[in-house]
Amino acid sequence: MQDEAEALQATGIVGVTFAEREHSYTTQPWNAGNSALVSGELIELFVVGTAVVPTGKAGELQKPFLVLSAGDEGAAV
Repeated sequence: MQDEAEALQATGIVGVTFAEREHSYTTQPWNAGNSALVSGELIELFVVGTAVVPTGKAGELQKPFLVLSAGDEGAAV
């Protein structure tokens, strides 16, 4: 998130939300003898925020517009 904000020359990031989810899984449920070798854990992490980017002189606000990144190379799905 910080790299993306710096690329936009942002002066800060606001409204940051953080969510973590843990998932357990078993690759071979029939082999319960050594569960450490056949089960695992996956941690899913979501962090979202809004970059604050200067746009010009004080009082000169641009009309807001919606930007959706859909189908961009490297965009998260």
